[in-house]
Amino acid sequence: MADTVIVGLTWQRYGLGQLAKSTHGYYLVYRNFDKEMKTIRWFAEYETGSDRFGEQVSRIEFHGFDNLEDAQAFCEKNALEVDRTLHGGAVPFETP
Repeated sequence: MADTVIVGLTWQRYGLGQLAKSTHGYYLVYRNFDKEMKTIRWFAEYETGSDRFGEQVSRIEFHGFDNLEDAQAFCEKNALEVDRTLHGGAVPFETP
């Protein structure tokens, strides 16, 4: 399967899911069993990247997308929001 590019994130196959690196972290989307809905759905995780020794890494989980494209689109939107927040409303010109 070829890599999928959605705006600034380039998605690559990673195990049974898809992985993309943003400017400030990593997004992983994968299929899993949703206990509340009792069905298989797509999930997403965001983990901040750290190149500095001792810097804390945080992880955020997002639940319950109906398909891969919805999960990836949500991650793309979240990546833009993180960039805007960290750059005072201005999104950097370069893409990850």
